[in-house]
Formats: sequence, C-alpha cells, structure tokens
Amino acid sequence: MAKATDFRYNTGDNKVPWAAVGENYNAADLMEVISFLMQGEGPEYEQAINAVWEQVKKLDAVSTPPGKLTTGKHVEAAEEACNEYLGTTTSTFVTNCTSGFEIAYKYAGLKEGDEVIVPAITFVATMAYPLAVGDKLVFADVDARTLNMDPADVARKITPKTKMIVPVHIGGYPVDMEPIMKLAKEHDILVLEDAAHAFGAVYKGKKIGTIGDFAAFSFHEVKNITSFGEGGIATTTIPGFGNDM
Repeated sequence: MAKATDFRYNTGDNKVPWAAVGENYNAADLMEVISFLMQGEGPEYEQAINAVWEQVKKLDAVSTPPGKLTTGKHVEAAEEACNEYLGTTTSTFVTNCTSGFEIAYKYAGLKEGDEVIVPAITFVATMAYPLAVGDKLVFADVDARTLNMDPADVARKITPKTKMIVPVHIGGYPVDMEPIMKLAKEHDILVLEDAAHAFGAVYKGKKIGTIGDFAAFSFHEVKNITSFGEGGIATTTIPGFGNDM
C-alpha cells in the first residue's frame, strides 16, 4: 500500500481523498516533460519515444509520486551539499535569488529614506526590495576592466544614511571584496553579495558567498548551476542567524 502523505497532494492513502492544492501528476504528465526536454521528429524519434513510454508505464505501476515537489529530502540534501562546499551552516534553498536578497534586506530593517549602494551595472532584482520600501539607491561606478563595483567610488558614496552595500559579481567574476568589507566595518554597514552568477567563484582563497554578511545565488536555467528552471540558495556569515526563526 502506498505510504500516506500530506492530504493536499493525494499521493497515498489519506483521510481526505482529494487534493486541496494543485493537481496530481501521472505517467502521461512525465512523458510530456520528457518530450519537451528531448524534442525531435521523424520515424526514429517516434519509435524511441514510444519505447520510453512503455518503460515509463512499467515504472508507474511500481512507484508513487513524491508527497511534495518543493520540499523534502532532495531540498535538504541540496542545502547540506551547499554548506559542505561553501563551509557555511545556514544555506537555505529559496524560490529564486531575489527571495534571498529580500531576506537580507528585511534583516537589515530598511526603511524609507535609507540608502543602499549598488553598482551602476546590475539586474533589477538587486534593487527591487529597496525601491519597494522607499529607499534611495546610490549607484557606484564600475571598474572598466571588470564591470564590477569600484570600491573607491563606494567610499565616496557612503553617507550616514547608508545601510547596505551590494556588490554584484558580474558574470561570476569576483568583486574586489577586501576594501568593500573594510569600508563596511568602519561604517557599520551590512554587505549583501549579489552572487547570482557566481556559485563556485573564489576571491583570495575565500568562496564567493562567504565574505559579506549575506549572499544569494541563482539557480535559474541560464546559470552555471541550475535546479530545473528556477531556485536559488541564500547564505549568511552572521553567527547564529536563523536559530530563533
């Protein structure tokens, strides 16, 4: 007998015999995914896809869908793998990199009139939350060689209202973080690494995402690490962060 699962997903023997959220998927749905990911045409393709369909039906007869698609052991395993690779303790899988940014911005307690320093070249997701709460975005110039945030210009842009600095590792190429972290420490400013492109990058022996107070990586389909479409990982170097959440 199939193991009972969360009643909302109706994937086993449940007290409530219907799915309250979404729809169940079956072998035919899986074949739609396979056909989408491995497209083709002609007799040879049709023969091959039909052979796969016969095998999927056999698999369907002896298996059950997961209780949930978006949580469970695979997500936990991904978080643990990231912690092991990065040397962190608080990697959290999020819906996308933007969600990771929002966690950091909310922790900083941004309010209307605060200032956030971002590079002149970045994506709108870097700036979405500060704009939503009425912050002032202060654009720092970029280094002409790397297109990354210029620490010297960041120093010129800091004011008593500056609450965060957001270096963006464009194309996975690390920002010069040492002078930025020095500035942040001197002025008691939080640093959020926009590491959307930069999973696996290293700066002076330190992995990107472990230098600032917070970081977020993107697992979008065009990034170097993906999660089948969307997703991301949020990390922090703040000791004990999240223990009381």
